[in-house]
Amino acid sequence: LKLSMAEFKKLGERMYMIKRLFNLKMGLTPADDRLPKIVLNPVNEGGSAGKTPNFQRLKDAYYEYRQFDKDSGYPNQEKLKDLGLDSL
Repeated sequence: LKLSMAEFKKLGERMYMIKRLFNLKMGLTPADDRLPKIVLNPVNEGGSAGKTPNFQRLKDAYYEYRQFDKDSGYPNQEKLKDLGLDSL
């Protein structure tokens, strides 16, 4: 199987999106997109010492990057079409 880097990336994105769609169909919601509590604790050292990551802001940016609807968590139709998954 010979794939270019772009094709390989798109294949990985398709696999991720199929998993995402399956999980949403099984009842998961954006509220289920969360990180372990340890990741959300204040940083102990360095330039960010004492600061806590703003998970909601990071999640919103991730949803925008992935082209997910912020309320439903579903990818938009344009993204699904681009990945050849618009029939799912």
